[in-house]
Amino acid sequence: MKKTKNKKRYTGKRSFLIWLIFLIVSVLLYIITDSDFPGFLIVLLLIYLAAGGLMTAVTGKKISVKFGGDGSGGKNQTGHLILTIKNDSVLPIFLCRAEILTENILTEKEQVTDLKFSVMPKGKKIISFHCGDVYCGCLRTEIQRIAVLDPLMLFEKKRSV
Repeated sequence: MKKTKNKKRYTGKRSFLIWLIFLIVSVLLYIITDSDFPGFLIVLLLIYLAAGGLMTAVTGKKISVKFGGDGSGGKNQTGHLILTIKNDSVLPIFLCRAEILTENILTEKEQVTDLKFSVMPKGKKIISFHCGDVYCGCLRTEIQRIAVLDPLMLFEKKRSV
């Protein structure tokens, strides 16, 4: 299996651009109109920016990951895998994404399973899923990457596994 560094980020420029457009429009509306609502919207957008960055940074450091499952299966059978994520932080993880890479060593075919979930504060999440290959062979399964994100996906904290 080739060990390549996956530099792809889940956070996108599109979500940040939309957030920035909302902020600019709110500032312009606040300057042009006599209404207080755009000012309220500006405050909410800045509070979300601070809270999202803080929550992502704090919860991204305080998670523990365990990965396991049954070690056998046949042709056209799927293997049962279990991913256990424990949040040791007092803040919830609103969005966590994990990529599980399964490779058939004989055929060198790779399959990536993308999981999205949330974990409550001081809680544990057990995710059970199946993966397999239509051909016989030896399957190698590993966690390619795990990242903690805020709900709008402006911030991302990668977790090394």
